[in-house]
Amino acid sequence: MNMIEKNENKINKIVINSKEAMADLGAKISKILEKGDVLLLIGDLGSGKTTFVKGIVGTAFSPSFTLLNKYDFKDTRIYHLDFYRLEKPDFDLFMELEEVEDEIIIVEWPKFDLPIFKNATVLEFVLKDGYREILVRGEKASEYCSILNKS
Repeated sequence: MNMIEKNENKINKIVINSKEAMADLGAKISKILEKGDVLLLIGDLGSGKTTFVKGIVGTAFSPSFTLLNKYDFKDTRIYHLDFYRLEKPDFDLFMELEEVEDEIIIVEWPKFDLPIFKNATVLEFVLKDGYREILVRGEKASEYCSILNKS
């Protein structure tokens, strides 16, 4: 079950009550992802960030140790990053991101402020008792939430 709550501050809230629903949310959002989209995923360990990405790409692995996983997606590529273990900026990695800004970029633990994050959509995964809340804000927040109403 997904419940969507919208407010005037451009922060939308999605309630997810299972791992399957989290993957389903990713699958639904994958239908409207476009080249140049940037998603920043914020949340505690175990809050569903990687499960969400699995819903988008089908099979995904957390890039916690590799920093970057690449997936072919439609007519483009998804760059899935995880900055959790990155203690200081990795300028080579950040330069690579600048070169692929016309692809889709998904970042878990986006703890550095990078120019390519300027128009990103932020999804904040909040652990609750028996469910998750995802607070969505940014460039495409309303569009991402509205797709849930269509299916």
